[in-house]
Amino acid sequence: MRSSAAIFLPLSFLVSVAACSSTTIINHVAADSDGGVDDTDAGDVVVDGGVSKDAGKKDASVPKAQNPQPIPPVIYNGGPLLTAASLVSVTFDNDTLRTTIESFDDSIGTTAWWDAVRAGFCDGNGKNCVGQTKGGGHVHLPAASAQANYTDSAGGGASTIQTMISGYIASATFPAPTANSLYMIYFPASSTISLDGDVSCQKFGGYHNSMKYNGVQFAYAIMPRCATGKGAQGDLDQLTTAASHELAEAATDPFISTDPQNPYTGYGGFQDAWDVLAGGEVGDRCFDMFGSGADLIKSGSYTVQRIFNNVAAKGGHDPCVPAPSPATQPYFNVAPVGDGDVFSVPVGQTTTFQVQGIADAPTSEMGFLASEYTSKFGKGSDVLTVSQTSQAIAVGGKATITVKLKSNPSQGYALILLEAQVTQNGPIHYWPVVIQPM
Repeated sequence: MRSSAAIFLPLSFLVSVAACSSTTIINHVAADSDGGVDDTDAGDVVVDGGVSKDAGKKDASVPKAQNPQPIPPVIYNGGPLLTAASLVSVTFDNDTLRTTIESFDDSIGTTAWWDAVRAGFCDGNGKNCVGQTKGGGHVHLPAASAQANYTDSAGGGASTIQTMISGYIASATFPAPTANSLYMIYFPASSTISLDGDVSCQKFGGYHNSMKYNGVQFAYAIMPRCATGKGAQGDLDQLTTAASHELAEAATDPFISTDPQNPYTGYGGFQDAWDVLAGGEVGDRCFDMFGSGADLIKSGSYTVQRIFNNVAAKGGHDPCVPAPSPATQPYFNVAPVGDGDVFSVPVGQTTTFQVQGIADAPTSEMGFLASEYTSKFGKGSDVLTVSQTSQAIAVGGKATITVKLKSNPSQGYALILLEAQVTQNGPIHYWPVVIQPM
């Protein structure tokens, strides 16, 4: 993630597991009974956490014609990519997971998971593409050198993390950086990192950032050690999930902070302001904020996160890859028509936008609900009135959402959540929409 380069933790997950990913809800199943969304419209019936229509909900056994619709992509802003990332593993002595962490960093960039993740992420000319990664060496730091507290900043503020990195490069403890370097730094549990005021394992479980040394701009990723309460395997899964998330985002968007006055244009890689819930990078869009684990898969023996892929999105398929085969588990959702899902409206006025049913295999009609989500996600008070022309939608079909912005959002934007479900008791897929004042 890169609003502050961090992967933020959903509140429900913070209670039990300090997760290592940021928050988005494109297509995953809620872990709790209703996904945290309770304000159903009149006439809706919530069955086992699903959004269904009391009149017009169709039998899933009745197939509809396949009609995949393009899904809004992650925008490319013209900046550099890591075309051949060299992963330098940095650990502290007494880390019992060191050997496994180093093996992960050395090998993950040549796996089928990484090939699926990086496919199609190229610059505007299509010539410089995110490629396979390689191990860039192992750095072992004395346990006594780990400080209790570190600071860092995504906007150019004071950073003891960057001071530490510069010192280790100067002393040749770290290999000299290149434009493709990615320092993967795994801190011990005794170290707390503050990123622009947000505290590790309370607000985030990992982040990536960039800096310059002797004129070379390079990337680094920070993985704090957050207690999972699930033993060594749980701790390892937490770390490899964080590392996979940050690797994907650092490779596709390594240097976005090089222009803090204009962070979304001309400098960054693949990143946009679409997901203000936590960040608009490729890992953020596929993190399951409800903690169900639907965003996690195995790559060999390692737990990794599914990552948003523009090629899959363009084809109307599940954009979080690797994805199940449409033949066995069709992807479906309800999303805005066209490339945009950030809408501007003057305070006190209304706007409308169309949504469409998406599926990549024959699927019956979906029940869907559009509801205010700003207050439910803790992003401010409820400032929206939301209505919809229909509570059921066929694949390829369209419906209109009407939104009134009643007052100025306290954080500069408001949120709507679209929920879709094909069968009662079946999975619910989600799509967030941003409403900002003009």
